[in-house]
Amino acid sequence: MHNAKLNRLVQIATVILALVLVGLRFVRLEADPDTSLSLSRVFYTDEGYNSCNAVNEIVTGHWLCDRNNHILLMPWMPVVQYLAFRTLGLSLAVARLPATVLSVLIMALLLVAVRRRLDEEQVSSPRKWTALALALFLLGTNYYFYVYGRLALLDLPMTAFGLASLLVFHRALALPRGAKVWWYFAGAGALLGLAFLTKPSAALYATVLLVFVLLQFLVEPASWCKYVFGLMGAFLVSAILVGGARIVLAAAAAGYQKLTPSHLVTERIVVHLYTILRNYEKFFNNPVVRSNWGLLLLAYINVVVIAFQAARAGIFRSVDRLMIAYLVACYLFLGFFVHQHPRYFVVLVVPVMYLVATLPGNLRQVFSRGTGARVEALGIALVLLANSWNVVRLVNYHRAPACSLRTVAQEVREVVMADSTGRGTQPVLCGDLAATLALANGMRFSFDLHPGVQGQYLFAQGEVAVPGYRLRRLATFDLLGNYYCYDYGRRRMLLYRVEQ
Repeated sequence: MHNAKLNRLVQIATVILALVLVGLRFVRLEADPDTSLSLSRVFYTDEGYNSCNAVNEIVTGHWLCDRNNHILLMPWMPVVQYLAFRTLGLSLAVARLPATVLSVLIMALLLVAVRRRLDEEQVSSPRKWTALALALFLLGTNYYFYVYGRLALLDLPMTAFGLASLLVFHRALALPRGAKVWWYFAGAGALLGLAFLTKPSAALYATVLLVFVLLQFLVEPASWCKYVFGLMGAFLVSAILVGGARIVLAAAAAGYQKLTPSHLVTERIVVHLYTILRNYEKFFNNPVVRSNWGLLLLAYINVVVIAFQAARAGIFRSVDRLMIAYLVACYLFLGFFVHQHPRYFVVLVVPVMYLVATLPGNLRQVFSRGTGARVEALGIALVLLANSWNVVRLVNYHRAPACSLRTVAQEVREVVMADSTGRGTQPVLCGDLAATLALANGMRFSFDLHPGVQGQYLFAQGEVAVPGYRLRRLATFDLLGNYYCYDYGRRRMLLYRVEQ
């Protein structure tokens, strides 16, 4: 009776925690991100770069822009955003909504992974719900996962489809041979294809599958045929999906600017030994890694505990293999990137949170029956302590969130409309930040200035001079606190009328 009541309380607490953490992600989606998380221009430009094709289709009826046509290589999210805009209207919050929903899906998928692990171990219900609540709390309060999960960026949407592919593939391995298992392998390949169509960096998840199959072969060599042919089938389905989409897009965009994967992946990857070693030094100094060092340490401890259990009792559970493969693949893949922006490393949060959430239960198994429960409680306390930085930052962020991006976008529209009245031309907002502002003000935009086009207005960071054009300053703005960037320092935003 006591256990039943305790189990009921833990279940109710977990459901309430889930509702709070999920609901919090949708509170004031138009709020500015915490710009201290990155020194690149990502918060100024990348939401516009990723969304420009969907916005252009809504505003002008044409998908393709004058440049940055990411839809030719990564069509999935622009199409989803377009459908969201058609349904809910064009706004900054709606642009961010699909990525936010997919970040919630990642939280659910992590719970699926933890649940499978606990089912393999056949732990009692109260302990199972406690571990699920811990995993949910860790990922839901992780500050980097929270901030980047509320922006119209591609890394976490890619992660959602990639993680779903891993779990479907893992499920296929647990099924007996037959027609049904191949549908699971095909489903894993289709989800991997969607991850590639979201962002080509989904090659990370192909790497995870390769490492996972290698671990499976080492642990259960008798079933190698199923692992290898399943992997080949999944890769084949993924290649057909991605290749077919690329052919269709190439035909639809004939004569326009072309994008290849080298634009977004190959140019960021290096093979020189010195540069790789330097990148790995930067890898361990990356803000995502540095800010979560306590949680990473606990994750590494759990890897050691899992290895100890495998050596002592021959227990190496399949979900543990998958998540360790995920962790290893992150180190193999991310260290090769020249541009090591913090958002690239948010994918690392998923396997780390899995390993941290399952650590207390694994410690319980290592120690004797009487000591194990106390060690598990101590482990939970250490996990919560290691996560305290994330909780504090999250609380501070929500105390007084600013909305300067939405406000400045509306002010720019008002200034431009007032200045263009009576000129007989339809104004066009130009510049690298124009598409980002268009998310919030719905203006026609262009990334570059074009000769002979009347009614162009340039929004730029700091004083600029463009050969062949005369620029008349109209207004000055404070956008995102004019946060410090590597390439531009801390400059105010200026709006110019372009005269030719």
